[in-house]
Amino acid sequence: SYNNSDKKALLENIIGNFYKENSVSMSFTAEKGIYDEVAKTIVLNNNVFVVIEDGTSLKTAELIWQGSDKDILANGNGLIERSGEMVSAADHAIISSNFDNIKIKGKCKRKLRCI
Repeated sequence: SYNNSDKKALLENIIGNFYKENSVSMSFTAEKGIYDEVAKTIVLNNNVFVVIEDGTSLKTAELIWQGSDKDILANGNGLIERSGEMVSAADHAIISSNFDNIKIKGKCKRKLRCI
């Protein structure tokens, strides 16, 4: 639903993509979210699942997108898996705006898998 007075859309059962150079760079799902037209932000909540173009996946409680040139913030019980080789758990993650780097912070655990 959209609230015209504060220019916000309440979103449910979200499935979406972000694009870079006309191809999908990140796909995501979430149970709930808010698009703020004034701030140009998207906040996704509840069972957020993200897959980046290189196959890296992220599960988190909240994801904040602030524009195509800004880092994406993930907050709450993040679980990151990269190419089946590395699994990291962290309180917070920061995905670079071009999707090529993920920083984790807060309480962190990392496991490497031998191939």
